[in-house]
Amino acid sequence: MSMPEQVKNQRRDDVLEHLPPGEALAVYNHARTVTGVLYVVWHTEPGATYVPRQYQGELREPMSQNIHKTSMFSGMIRREVVGKHVIWVVV
Repeated sequence: MSMPEQVKNQRRDDVLEHLPPGEALAVYNHARTVTGVLYVVWHTEPGATYVPRQYQGELREPMSQNIHKTSMFSGMIRREVVGKHVIWVVV
């Protein structure tokens, strides 16, 4: 199965909350097509509304730390809290 163009072009250090909503959803949906169970670890778990946030990154580049809308992600999601992170187990 081929990877969507926007997924191919992502930096390898990106995580979903660092991506704009459309790109985050493309990565998430592609991952769901290539695995039976998807594990997503969140620093900032999605919420009821989209909250775009910017901060100064460690390498002097501005970074996004978005809070995405939970409703944009599909699948049966089981949520687990582990320390400061939230893990979604998606089937």
